[in-house]
Amino acid sequence: MSMPSDTVYKLDLEDIIAFPNPGHVPLLPPTPGESWIIFGQIVKDKSIMRSVYMVRDNIDCHFPVAFYADNPAEDAKDCKIGHVPDVLLQ
Repeated sequence: MSMPSDTVYKLDLEDIIAFPNPGHVPLLPPTPGESWIIFGQIVKDKSIMRSVYMVRDNIDCHFPVAFYADNPAEDAKDCKIGHVPDVLLQ
């Protein structure tokens, strides 16, 4: 039986290739089977008819995150200022 390795599961959140910020997201969408994740901190709730938040990333770039779902209010019920959502781009 081989010993488990913890190096397989380590992620470097500063790796802009694996976790691009808005300044480093490629112009073309991900290829099939590929995805990107952007992390940011919610700094403002701009919700009116739809759940929309202003998010700040690690290089102080601000961008909107909106929920487009069948029930956006339910999907965004745990989003609060100061929370860190991850945006999955596929």
